[in-house]
Amino acid sequence: MPLSQPNIPPHEQQRFEELYKKYKPRFITLARSYVRNIIVAEDIVMDSFVAYWERRETIDRETVLPYLFTVIKNKSLNWLRRENARIQKNASIYSERIKDIEININSLNNLDTDLLFASEIQEIVDRVLERMPEKTRLVFLENRDNGLTYKEIAEKLDISYRQVDYEMQKALTAFRGALKDYLLVLLIVLNFSRE
Repeated sequence: MPLSQPNIPPHEQQRFEELYKKYKPRFITLARSYVRNIIVAEDIVMDSFVAYWERRETIDRETVLPYLFTVIKNKSLNWLRRENARIQKNASIYSERIKDIEININSLNNLDTDLLFASEIQEIVDRVLERMPEKTRLVFLENRDNGLTYKEIAEKLDISYRQVDYEMQKALTAFRGALKDYLLVLLIVLNFSRE
């Protein structure tokens, strides 16, 4: 660490350079034992010697080594605290990401790919239709298969418009319950088929 500054006696510069050459490797070893990173350790030692150089006039010659040791210790502590905070922040982020991945793994493990095919879904729809009360099934089929409006169904079956709406809601609720595990998959399949 050559220091060549005006107005500084050469013997002071020489003493500093000797101190630097003699103790730099030892201090790097010390700092590295804490931070476990040679580049960081070298930076800490370099910064510590710069701190000493800037305050050399206020430090007794007998306390130079304890001073440097204290500066290296404090800089190492500060670096370790920052590193600890960074790692904890990343750990929190990774923990949330791991939870998301586990949820996705469980969803995929529980996904029954056979139900993605139209024939299996049609079987579910047929079973739901068979279990429906006759009036509910009739209202649903008139609307979905024959394309009749609620008003037309009400007139054809001689029931009120409100009754038609009620029966349709019952039918749709039954389908949602039977297909609830597959609705998301169906939406994904429909999106892929459009692309």
